[in-house]
Amino acid sequence: MLFNSATFLYGFLPCSLLAYYGAHHWYGARAAQWVLFAASCVFYGAWDWHYLVMLLVLL
Repeated sequence: MLFNSATFLYGFLPCSLLAYYGAHHWYGARAAQWVLFAASCVFYGAWDWHYLVMLLVLL
């Protein structure tokens, strides 16, 4: 998934923003941070799962 792809612009980005603002509104800033972390994992995993493993190992 690339930043300029239709999948990102019309699928992933709106869902991520809605989840972020919803989590921030109902559960607070900490939950919103976890939503961003999960969205980042999905984004990196969609490109190549090796990058997701590398990201999780480095954290």
